[in-house]
Amino acid sequence: MTVLFLILYSQQYIDDRRSFPALFVGTVACIALLLTQSRSEWLASIGYYSYSIYLFHVFFTAAARIGLMHIGASDITFLFLAGTAAGITGPILTETLANKHDLLRTTLLGKKPLPKN
Repeated sequence: MTVLFLILYSQQYIDDRRSFPALFVGTVACIALLLTQSRSEWLASIGYYSYSIYLFHVFFTAAARIGLMHIGASDITFLFLAGTAAGITGPILTETLANKHDLLRTTLLGKKPLPKN
């Protein structure tokens, strides 16, 4: 099935940036990573916040990019890394703070209020 996918998909995207060898290497690398079945506690701890990251990353990545460009940063690698960091940490902080208040917990995260003691 993978070979069929590679053959059919590579016919559409053959130019200087997209090639069959690149597609093949990327696909084999992904399959190899899946077969290793490795576990990462660090990524699992970030994954706990995946819904918040999905919802709010765009605000933090855009804010980081706009803010850094406003102060003169233009290096694409730096902007990418800063945006990635902001897009992960911002939503995690947002969820952490929103979970402390029932109104924010419900409106921002769509979660039920915490039960009263």
